[in-house]
Amino acid sequence: YYTMDAYIKEAYIVEHDFKVYNRYVSAGVIGPNEKVNFAFKIKAPLEEGIYMLKFIADIEDTQGKSSKGIRYFIPVTVSGTVNILPLEVSQDEVRLEVINEGLSDVDRAYVVVSNAIGVEVQPEKVYIGKIKSGESAIVIFNVIKAEEEGISANTFFKAVYKNGVNNHESDRVCVRMPCSAEEEK
Repeated sequence: YYTMDAYIKEAYIVEHDFKVYNRYVSAGVIGPNEKVNFAFKIKAPLEEGIYMLKFIADIEDTQGKSSKGIRYFIPVTVSGTVNILPLEVSQDEVRLEVINEGLSDVDRAYVVVSNAIGVEVQPEKVYIGKIKSGESAIVIFNVIKAEEEGISANTFFKAVYKNGVNNHESDRVCVRMPCSAEEEK
């Protein structure tokens, strides 16, 4: 009686630029022509590029002897992000361009006011939806007069979007609001 089943002693990913949050210990038995899926939670570095993650599965035969393990390289592409560029800023409105500089499309994108100092901006969130790779969208926020005259007004905006199954946020962008003619006197 002979079987070719193998016991997966441990399965893990090795890559020094990535943070890997999980590994599998005593992952079970796998037989000929069978497949097993391993889901790994990882955090990629900020620098763009193509990284090769090394998947390793240490296995034993059914008699407990170490057998030749599995080594497999998995390519992971880390691409650019979504950025915000102020286009026009007036006393009445802020017009921003949201640019997808990444290699893949982003979905469920919107821009939010993350902090407004000395001014009220409406709406608090503008939904964009999908932005294809290399494309952009324009969003407009209405500026409501500052509460007190003479206060310098700054507003911070950020884009929130989904790339694949992951949620992301852009860097915050500070927009300085112009003073009205009466405030300049």
